[in-house]
Amino acid sequence: LQLTWIGQFFALVLPGGAGTEISRGYYAYKNSPHARTAAISTVIIDRFFGLVSLLFLGAIAALALYGEGNDLSRNVFFLGLTTIIISTGAILGFVSLAYRPVRNFVFIFIPHRLISPIDAVISGYVDQKRKLLWAFALSIVTHFLLLGAFVLAASAIHIVLPWKEAFLVVPYVTIANVLPISPAGIGIGEMTASVLFSQFDIANGAIIMLLVRMWMAAMQLSGGMVYILYRDNRPH
Repeated sequence: LQLTWIGQFFALVLPGGAGTEISRGYYAYKNSPHARTAAISTVIIDRFFGLVSLLFLGAIAALALYGEGNDLSRNVFFLGLTTIIISTGAILGFVSLAYRPVRNFVFIFIPHRLISPIDAVISGYVDQKRKLLWAFALSIVTHFLLLGAFVLAASAIHIVLPWKEAFLVVPYVTIANVLPISPAGIGIGEMTASVLFSQFDIANGAIIMLLVRMWMAAMQLSGGMVYILYRDNRPH
């Protein structure tokens, strides 16, 4: 819990939302001297599930839009198709790592000295399929709430934001926001939201994103106090 709060704080002050993973990865590595590869892997798996669950919700929204039978613009059609392809490919790719032939093929592209610890970590996750499913389910719930925040932000400025449009656009706004371009992704997320929401004739996408960012910043700033008090008080 401490690492999560600290990670949220650094997501606010470092370029892009990647500050979360950088800080959590650093402390996980520092405080796990006998299992550093495994510790780092938890940060990677967490981010992977977060990304895939967002795209999974986006894929559901895309299928719902296709099922309505309405005429969609070319940009919206390909945005939905891209979301479906990426989410399906990511899930199938992750599941395929449970099979030894696939793993051996991937290891061709990994330095030899890293193969053994990475293989041990993957094997550990393969033996915990139920816990991985629970983690994915929790990630779905978490990002469902994030998408709900965008709907509420739109409602606050008297804009109706249908769930399908929100679910399809927000994953890409979130991805753009974590790119290490500006501190906390400020401006990048707003620009992306403005462009993508406009594809559905929804105005003020940047303001919607800005409202969500303000709510998030209020929480992330409190992580700074956790960092000050607990950064050097971590058990191994």
